[in-house]
Amino acid sequence: DISLNIVNLDMERFYTTIGKPPRLKGKLLSGNIDIEINDKIKDPNPIIFSNLNFSDGNIDDINFTKLSISSSYRNRRFLVNNISLETELGNLNGNGWFNISLNNFKIFNEIEDKIDISLTFDKIDIFKFNRYFPWGFKNKGMLTGQLEIGGVVSKPKLSSEFIVLDPSFDKIKGKSLSGKLFYNNNKLDFRNLSFNTEYGRYSGFGYIPLDLSL
Repeated sequence: DISLNIVNLDMERFYTTIGKPPRLKGKLLSGNIDIEINDKIKDPNPIIFSNLNFSDGNIDDINFTKLSISSSYRNRRFLVNNISLETELGNLNGNGWFNISLNNFKIFNEIEDKIDISLTFDKIDIFKFNRYFPWGFKNKGMLTGQLEIGGVVSKPKLSSEFIVLDPSFDKIKGKSLSGKLFYNNNKLDFRNLSFNTEYGRYSGFGYIPLDLSL
């Protein structure tokens, strides 16, 4: 068995040491990692427990002031007991699990690998997430809501209920935008959309083709 206690680790220097580009930057203020290995099983996946607390860093250029993760790994299942991300752009919390094999680090090693993750977000500035949206125009606003990710990892299903305050899409501006979205079978559905502006309220629905398969 292996037990690690980590204090004040600079993640950028750590990635430089192992020769990898740093996707996660910041300081690992404190961390506990416990690894249990069963020597009696041929080529086993280990059992891992971890609690990690980061500060003042960024993930893919998204800055955060605090990131905390409590997780465990057993029998090809990575369980996130809690993840908490605090930023100047808003906060995100979540929990859930997904399958992954640590022998080859392929999340979708098997066709039927599953995922079940729940996320809640509060006053997230969506401008920083423009790079992830499947359309070309610029988006702004403060997003609050929840997101459920389920199904098979290679073809996930998504459902969300949300509200955006002070939304803008290129030159189109409003007071609020609310609605629901669902993703399944390469289609992103928008339902119960309500767009409020100083000139009135507009309702709508629709979908766009979108492939999120891994």
